[in-house]
Amino acid sequence: MRKSVIATVFLFTAITVLSGPVAAALPTVAEINAKYDMDIESLTPAEQVAFCDNLQVIADELDAAAPMQLDEATVLQGGDIRFTGGTCVLGINYDVDEAKLFELLQQSVSSRAGQDVPLEFVQALYTEVQGVGALRQALQHNILSDPTFADFIAIPFMAVEGRYRFNGEHLEDFTVVLSRELLEE
Repeated sequence: MRKSVIATVFLFTAITVLSGPVAAALPTVAEINAKYDMDIESLTPAEQVAFCDNLQVIADELDAAAPMQLDEATVLQGGDIRFTGGTCVLGINYDVDEAKLFELLQQSVSSRAGQDVPLEFVQALYTEVQGVGALRQALQHNILSDPTFADFIAIPFMAVEGRYRFNGEHLEDFTVVLSRELLEE
């Protein structure tokens, strides 16, 4: 089987294995206003900072729950909230067991390809731009598929920042940032 065919299967697999169902569209600002009984768009800068400060409870809950095993490869390590540059940022820290991640992807790619795909091949794909891009996209879908995080992302002055630390030697740590503004570009 040609490398490009397996690579295509792999990229599709990374997105489906890691992300689960494709995320629904973000709620509208009107839906957020109704859900939280406030007019998000009319908040002054000082009120936005206060709103952000009030979200500290969420970061505290993430910290209290940590470490939390989310799946076979991923552990939630906590979170933080900060207001910077006019944006309220909810940061979430994850540790990813690289060996387990590659094992899961190898199993899925092999199943979809109808033949055993060597682990080394799966690992090599992640050193290529497309593989890392597929991983980032899958992790973005994970964040978007959480209704609470989707609500935060829908608020015009908020962003969710997923920080991923990979425990292994093949993948470099990275951060994905999601906000309404970034998604609408």
